[in-house]
Amino acid sequence: MKRISTITILLLMNIAINCLIVDATGLTNTYKGDEAKRRIINAAKSGDYLTAHAAFAAQGYTGSDLELMTLVDILLASAIDGAVINIDSSRYYKKGDVHACEVQIALLGVQLDTDSFSTYLFSPACELHPDGEIIDENMGGSNSRYKKKKEYL
Repeated sequence: MKRISTITILLLMNIAINCLIVDATGLTNTYKGDEAKRRIINAAKSGDYLTAHAAFAAQGYTGSDLELMTLVDILLASAIDGAVINIDSSRYYKKGDVHACEVQIALLGVQLDTDSFSTYLFSPACELHPDGEIIDENMGGSNSRYKKKKEYL
């Protein structure tokens, strides 16, 4: 009987350790923090380009002046985005949450005529939280507060 309980304990410990390794390496449906930040900043650049291009075109800029002004605006916004977007590069984030934030930044900012960092700061979909390492309270779901509220509605 003692041998069976020892084997059972070893088996359970092996399963637990394997789960921790899989979560820690991000082999689940997640992006590593630096990849998540890169994807969000790329979406921000797309949204900023569309917003800045439309704004400067409305002011009467054309041709190379329009492109230069748009480029300068994107460079400034990208520098601010790098400082504002707070994602831990050593942690993992659910792909669904990152995609929801990308869409909000790339599309909502353009529709509301706002810059990407303002959209990031005020969008509930961009309140990203790292994926749980040992016990994920939202197993199979989302860590985003925005999606949690949406589920209860």
